[in-house]
Amino acid sequence: MIRVEGLRKAFETERSRLAAVDGVSFEIPEGRIFTLLGPSGCGKTTTMRCVAGLEKPETGEIVIGDQPVFSSARRVFVPPNKRAIGMVFQSYAIWPHMTVFDNVAFPLVVEKRPRAEIRERVADVLKIVGLSGLEDRPAPRLSGGQQQRVALARALVKRPRVLLLDEPLSNLDAKLREEMRFEIRQLQRQLRITTLYVTHDQGEALALSDLIAVMRAGKILAVGKPQEIYNRPTNRFVADFVGLANFLDGRVVEPGGDVLGLVETAAHGPIRCTIPATLPAGEAVTVSVRPEHIRLFREAPPPEVKDNILVGSVKVVSFMGEFNDCQLAVGEMTFRVRTDPFLRPRRGEQVYLHLDPESCVAVPREDR
Repeated sequence: MIRVEGLRKAFETERSRLAAVDGVSFEIPEGRIFTLLGPSGCGKTTTMRCVAGLEKPETGEIVIGDQPVFSSARRVFVPPNKRAIGMVFQSYAIWPHMTVFDNVAFPLVVEKRPRAEIRERVADVLKIVGLSGLEDRPAPRLSGGQQQRVALARALVKRPRVLLLDEPLSNLDAKLREEMRFEIRQLQRQLRITTLYVTHDQGEALALSDLIAVMRAGKILAVGKPQEIYNRPTNRFVADFVGLANFLDGRVVEPGGDVLGLVETAAHGPIRCTIPATLPAGEAVTVSVRPEHIRLFREAPPPEVKDNILVGSVKVVSFMGEFNDCQLAVGEMTFRVRTDPFLRPRRGEQVYLHLDPESCVAVPREDR
């Protein structure tokens, strides 16, 4: 278990003071994988480095298991080598002059463990990551995926309580990155090791995580399960950053709560959607709807489809293999819609859009 409370870390420049981490709090349950997701510069890597002990926060508290490793109030700061963590860096930090065995064994050598124990532990962890038989291979002769596994093995060889992964897949090509997502998830489940993962890749976070925290400008804006973050965003930034979304501004006419509510939009009329109970009638809101939650009709929809129908024209259709990525002009707006690849509307064709009411979500309107 990892618990972080009220964490703050700033960096001084000649002209200003940058709050890289600004009051961050979260808790990772035992054996779960928790992802800090956000754009570059949002503070996610600095937060991880604070958990690792590579940065010293100004205020707050960090607890790993039942051990406080940092507390500004109690003046506690446990050095990195005493925190029972394993860490994989973005660059892997594999030593090119060493073999696979020597790279993985290095943390144990530093601790002056007995040779027999080192051989046994290295063999065990190489088996776990699928590198048995490559002990004597020089590091430069490894593929990108193999180097990533070596970095994982080195992080695990000390049998840490916590695993920290900082953008570990960013240096791999797209196909290998997708394969390694599943391997890391399977490994984490096999070992039941509490894991803090950092990435800017939304698909990576959705595929790997038990819980996701979305960060911006040093703050956490939302925490939830992947399905909650994607399907029920709590603000426009989360809806926009995690996946694609279309947005319609309006005001609440019928509040929602436990049932679907109604938002009156200036450009597209009434939109039936999910409205959180915290948004009362008259509140200015933005309705978010994902491209895959919009159904396209080339003729007028059947009578049973009666809510959230818009009329537009096709601007662009891009074939993406498993779907068509369409841009549709609806009034002054451009909607993104994903359709079945066998439905290929023509440029300039008039079409009807049905926005699934269950999948439309109202969030507080933000000044942009």
